[in-house]
Amino acid sequence: MSDLCISSMDSGYFVSILFMDILGRKNIQLMGFAMLTILYTVLALQWGSLSPDELFFVYAATFFFSNFGPNATTFILPSETVSFLCNFLLLVLLDKGKHLIYDCIDLSLSSSHQKFEAV
Repeated sequence: MSDLCISSMDSGYFVSILFMDILGRKNIQLMGFAMLTILYTVLALQWGSLSPDELFFVYAATFFFSNFGPNATTFILPSETVSFLCNFLLLVLLDKGKHLIYDCIDLSLSSSHQKFEAV
């Protein structure tokens, strides 16, 4: 039984990788959270009436969907989002810095130009 539980845990990652570009990262994460909500609700409401086989199936399914959704996409979504935001902010800062440097050079050139005219 433990082999089946371990195989359900690993297969969630592989299925997530397989469908990452097809279904989308947010959709996989939402499907994982939705299925976990359903499975934990079943466990909460039917705990005493589930047979050991049914309980094991729900337990293995929670392993699968926790790794299919939230665990697989938790680190992918921020890395892609932060990467985009960092690139955007870096470009904005470089643009502002470029204008600041041009203004400083312009001020220094105009003040040195005035010095030469005064002499």
